[in-house]
Amino acid sequence: MRHVLTLFFGLALVALFVITLAGLLAPLFAPFDLINHLRLHFLETAVALILVFVLLRARRLAMGAFALALVNLVLAAPAFALKATADDADPVLKVVSLNVWGRNAEPGRIETFLRRQDADLVLLLEVNTPLAPMLDNLGDLYPYRVDCMRQRLCRLALLSKRELIEPRAMLRGDANPPAVTARFNVDGREFTFYGVHMARPFNASWQRADYDGLIAALRPIRGPLLLAGDFNTTPWSWTMTRLTLATGMVRGRTFGATWPAQRPLFPQFLIDHVLARGGIGIVEVRNGRAIGSDHLPVIAEISLP
Repeated sequence: MRHVLTLFFGLALVALFVITLAGLLAPLFAPFDLINHLRLHFLETAVALILVFVLLRARRLAMGAFALALVNLVLAAPAFALKATADDADPVLKVVSLNVWGRNAEPGRIETFLRRQDADLVLLLEVNTPLAPMLDNLGDLYPYRVDCMRQRLCRLALLSKRELIEPRAMLRGDANPPAVTARFNVDGREFTFYGVHMARPFNASWQRADYDGLIAALRPIRGPLLLAGDFNTTPWSWTMTRLTLATGMVRGRTFGATWPAQRPLFPQFLIDHVLARGGIGIVEVRNGRAIGSDHLPVIAEISLP
């Protein structure tokens, strides 16, 4: 029996090595980036295999599993390097980002959550027309708004306590993702906010086109920039690494899974992000409680230069 188990787990180890290394092909073949989203899962599996091989007294295979763990740890390293450093400044703005899950949204729970958070800016994604009454109800708290909820190829909304300067909503195109953007002036300190909803990784070519368009759109923006939304990519992916390197943005965090949040599942992947550049400090990024969406809300506290 021990020999059978050793053979089985040995083959599993070889397969995981092959799959892990295949993720390196993501820059050339976009679908291979799906592998990179599982980087932490591979690391956890490799650690479990070390224990299995120790129990099976398969020393060489245990060393192989250790090598697999080490390889995945090295491949995950860029995610730690491209994260924002801790900012000890007092937060100036509170920002909430939430994919409300389209027609599955629960307006009452969302409105209650937003009122309790009392954030300065709120980015909502997958906002359908039936949610318009909820947004109108929030008008007393958020008098400024730009949205494209009636456009199937957009469905975003940006709510703000502060005046929106040059607000704009952009529909999904062949070379750009759906987005809402505006500039703000907070006590003489200006910054640009950019909210996006990127394509899912299962349509790799579409997602890569979205990221090409986003990178092209962000490069010309001058001054402090805050970027948030549903990126459908994890910190471990080549896609997210490429975005940060190409735009000079840094992520607010590396851990804190946000999807899938619907029962009986529990969050496994961090795909909802807050990024910044140009002197904006990310003091804290945390998840809110589940409010009926398959995504957890993201709450960010930021400081301005």
